[in-house]
Amino acid sequence: MQSFNTVTNMWVQSKSPGSALRAEQLLFNMAKGYRDGNKELRPNVVSFSTVINAWAKKSSEEVGSAKHAEKVLRLISTRTTLRVMGVLSLTLF
Repeated sequence: MQSFNTVTNMWVQSKSPGSALRAEQLLFNMAKGYRDGNKELRPNVVSFSTVINAWAKKSSEEVGSAKHAEKVLRLISTRTTLRVMGVLSLTLF
């Protein structure tokens, strides 16, 4: 899991166009792999907060950033046992 989170964070730090989307896609691929039975791919609070942070950093550059962040929050609330407030507190502070 840590390797995936490291790569996701590298996308967040990238100045490349589309980097937040790449981080999001990696998160969704991890979640799909977990749903398909690979228990090692279960996203954790760091996974989600990193992607939300990516969209927050791109909010002034990419249209629809808030919608993407909201999509990540929906994934948390519908497919995992993580608490949304825990993710938000890690992201905001």
